[in-house]
Amino acid sequence: EAPKVDPSKGDVVTGTAEAGSTVIIKDKDGNVLAEVPADDKGDWSWTPDAPLADGTELNVTAKDEAGNESPSTQIVTDSSAPSAPVVNPSKGDVVTGTAEAGSTVTITDKDGTVLATVKADDQGNFSWTPSPALADETELNFTATDAAGNVSEKSTIVTDSSAPAAPKVDPSKGDVVTGTAEAGSTVIIKDKDGNVLAEVPADDKGDWSWTPDAPLADGT
Repeated sequence: EAPKVDPSKGDVVTGTAEAGSTVIIKDKDGNVLAEVPADDKGDWSWTPDAPLADGTELNVTAKDEAGNESPSTQIVTDSSAPSAPVVNPSKGDVVTGTAEAGSTVTITDKDGTVLATVKADDQGNFSWTPSPALADETELNFTATDAAGNVSEKSTIVTDSSAPAAPKVDPSKGDVVTGTAEAGSTVIIKDKDGNVLAEVPADDKGDWSWTPDAPLADGT
């Protein structure tokens, strides 16, 4: 049976193989880098004299006392940290975002206390539902840790469960409607019956504008 090899940053390579066998580690060209024993539980470990470069291909086999050699297991070292998670704005009832596929996302508060660890799926999506919901303006920090143990830079959000103030709307002749609202919010414009006429973004200063396809009738 081929040895099992754990993901590695290149500083140490570990895994399991047949108990008492000799684990042979080779580079992509077939050069033997190390031979190490598997203990009576099958665990083995190799620490290179200098950490292996990121992306180094290793081929690992096990040879028993009778000289039988197993099929090869291949890994590629990974010492590159994932990108920082991208986290969506949150009201504090659910927190979602994306990170490196398969990575573990660690969520901490402003004091560094771990609130949750969640797994990013094979598309990189992750989700956490706190219980109870987080208070308004709770600071959350996020890191992603890949299978080899590399940790990303931190990303931060602050929960927002406070409704924006009502938009200010300038007097209008009906050809263009302008005003101000919370910066980054979406301004929704409806008629008297509740039908949505437009949704427009407020810019980073809070300004927004809507130009109807045809000027609105007087008294709209």
